Amino acid sequence: MNNIVATWFDTSKTQILLTYQNGWTWDDWLSLDETLVQWLNRADHEIDLVHDIRSAELPMDTLSRLPVISSRTVGPCHPRAGNVAIAGSGPSQEILADILSRLYDNNGRHIQSTPSIEEAADFLVSCRQLLDTGQLN
Repeated sequence: MNNIVATWFDTSKTQILLTYQNGWTWDDWLSLDETLVQWLNRADHEIDLVHDIRSAELPMDTLSRLPVISSRTVGPCHPRAGNVAIAGSGPSQEILADILSRLYDNNGRHIQSTPSIEEAADFLVSCRQLLDTGQLN
């Protein structure tokens, strides 16, 4: 069982919600990455991602797994991967948000950490509107 659950966050399928359950592992992340790539391959538009890490704790092996994670993660580099919002606050969430930001930031995505899922969704809608009107690159 994967402890990171992916679901569509909106009915128009422009946002994917990734909910990190307690006890998630980096193997869950790698397995999820394969699923994301499949979803992105089927899309004909960019898809934004919301990482809900409000209940997540960092796996104990985070430092030792970082080289593997950064070399094997494909989803953030996908041409249809859009902007990223990370919902959660607290020490573990800040570290995880920093790791996720680094995975996505190298690929020109707009990234924002927010305390709530609602603020994360608002950020992505605002980004999409600004991109559509040419006010944001």
